[in-house]
Amino acid sequence: MFSGIGKAIKSWVSPGQDNQDIHESPESANFNGSGIEPEEGTSYLGKLAQESMKMSWFVPISIMERGASMIAKPTFWLAENRLGMSKLVGKILIPSQRAAGCDSVTSKAVLDDLCAQSGSDCPTFTKIDVSDGDDKFQAVICFPAGWNHDKPNNDACVVYNNPNGMVLSSFIERNRSTRKLELSEKSLPGALQRERNCPVIMFDYRGTGFNKTENSPLPTNNTVVEDGTAAIKHALDRFYHVEVAGTSLGGAVATTSLDNVLNELGDLPDRKVNLISHDSFTTTSRVILPSAPLLADTIGWAVGGLVNAEKSMKKLIDRNVDVTVMQNQDDSLICEGSRMADFVTPYMSSGHVKVVKANHNLRNAHGVFSDIFKDALSNPEQSATKGS
Repeated sequence: MFSGIGKAIKSWVSPGQDNQDIHESPESANFNGSGIEPEEGTSYLGKLAQESMKMSWFVPISIMERGASMIAKPTFWLAENRLGMSKLVGKILIPSQRAAGCDSVTSKAVLDDLCAQSGSDCPTFTKIDVSDGDDKFQAVICFPAGWNHDKPNNDACVVYNNPNGMVLSSFIERNRSTRKLELSEKSLPGALQRERNCPVIMFDYRGTGFNKTENSPLPTNNTVVEDGTAAIKHALDRFYHVEVAGTSLGGAVATTSLDNVLNELGDLPDRKVNLISHDSFTTTSRVILPSAPLLADTIGWAVGGLVNAEKSMKKLIDRNVDVTVMQNQDDSLICEGSRMADFVTPYMSSGHVKVVKANHNLRNAHGVFSDIFKDALSNPEQSATKGS
């Protein structure tokens, strides 16, 4: 506990310093013939940067810009992270960063086992590096059994966002017949792969699972959305159609991240993206206080713990993005007043929104992925509200 608090304080004082990368070119490089020769042990670009830095201090405008930057960056960071409060909130509300729930050592061992698996009779897994500005982490592409890696096929893929308290290893099971590792068909990513027969990109949020390292940031509501955004952009660079999906917290991350990507890249061609949200919520804060949405969102925003998936969902619907929302009616975690399915139901007449509700008569059905939801994946054009 105390080591976690110490790490949090360190990250508040020096945010991002542990993640800086330095790239140097060979000493022989001289790209502009400036005549500046590198000193021993220093690259050309490194020397050029040193000289430029020295000269910049004597230019009044540069001094003013540097001073403004030195003030603006920490001020913006403190405002975004609510004076560090969001780090503390994330420490409490994102249990997948704690070893008791999702051990990073086990996660990394499972990842190694997955990527070592080979054969035409089983799914294969490949590590990929995802990068979007300062956001860098590892992800995994799971290819279905029989996938021809020698033949380029970039038609479609799924990007799946984890629910809170679960990591990639939580969705892996061993096939009883082949004894090979695969995505569980009882989960949304496993069911999607079997139905779509396409690659699925999965990742653990930075600071959790196999992406938990000494230099990884403590996960917050901001960082998980940043990770989801980076994963979608990576997928769009490689595949024509991207199906963005998530369960619980992952559904909110999928919704908000997809909205972020469309805001940045602009509207994409028809059928380029679609969204599947499973057992998710409108905002993080309403899960805790569903009876007072305005108060809940105000408090959530004040402490840096607000993911407003409702706002992003409305924007996606206005863009005519195909949306499927699946909700367990006997979900005791996501209560009435915070469920995404209830919010989008009035928009079903648009023709782009599909709502699938199920009642399993379970004490807690949160995250359960039943045959009712699997059937909905098989009939993507059908809009209906179902129950059992």
